[in-house]
Amino acid sequence: MKIREPAEVIVEFLHTQIPEPIRSYQDNNYAQRLTSISETLTGDGSTKIFTVTNTPLVSITSITVGGTSQNKYDNYDIDLKRNQIIFGTAPGNSVSIVITYKYGSAWIFPDKPRADLSTNSTTCSYPRISCVQINNPSEVRGNSTQFWHEGIAVQVDMISRKGVELAIDSTDYVIIEKNNGVTGKDFQLSE
Repeated sequence: MKIREPAEVIVEFLHTQIPEPIRSYQDNNYAQRLTSISETLTGDGSTKIFTVTNTPLVSITSITVGGTSQNKYDNYDIDLKRNQIIFGTAPGNSVSIVITYKYGSAWIFPDKPRADLSTNSTTCSYPRISCVQINNPSEVRGNSTQFWHEGIAVQVDMISRKGVELAIDSTDYVIIEKNNGVTGKDFQLSE
């Protein structure tokens, strides 16, 4: 199944653009959930679907075919469930295909925030980013000749647990509790 839903496209985009924070809690450093790698394949002039070796596929950083950069969703689509890249046109015979991608355990998801995840000190599932589409595009109904256009809105939430330390771009942060006086508890990043 190709990535087509807006929240799925945003999740894949965020995985390519946001480095995973280095996480620690009470002197326990967690392993990175994602690994970035480049893989070289060879076209045969007829194959359009290529499966990456390392799974599960989380995002595609870049693809070149014969040294020419390819545009995501124009030149190729992604099927994260099958760990595949689907080209619109098959790469030529003996042409080198270089796929740079991330694989492993995702930390950005096209779903609602979840409170049922592990807070175990060795397998902590946080931080986690959730993306949910909160409206649908409008469409014309009835005898209207007018074109309606409405953008798609997506809600992005980051959830973590109190006390988890994060390092983003060499800056250390810790999740701290803050009473906002309205809903009870909010959390913020503190250097």
